[in-house]
Amino acid sequence: MKKLTIEINRGNNDRQKDDSSKAVDADAEKIKREEVDEEAYQDKSALQVEEDDEEEDLNRIKEESRRRYSSHS
Repeated sequence: MKKLTIEINRGNNDRQKDDSSKAVDADAEKIKREEVDEEAYQDKSALQVEEDDEEEDLNRIKEESRRRYSSHS
């Protein structure tokens, strides 16, 4: 009976280790996904800033062109 109990306990310990290992793996995977998501967000934000700057430059050029055209008319 004691041997059977010991074997069951070993089995439980192995399952607990597996569960613990899975939890660690899941946490590591979650952290990795968060890092990838953060990097993608930063890239998207940087691209948006560049697009906004380009749009502002274009609008400034258009306004200058309008002023020049208006002053020559």
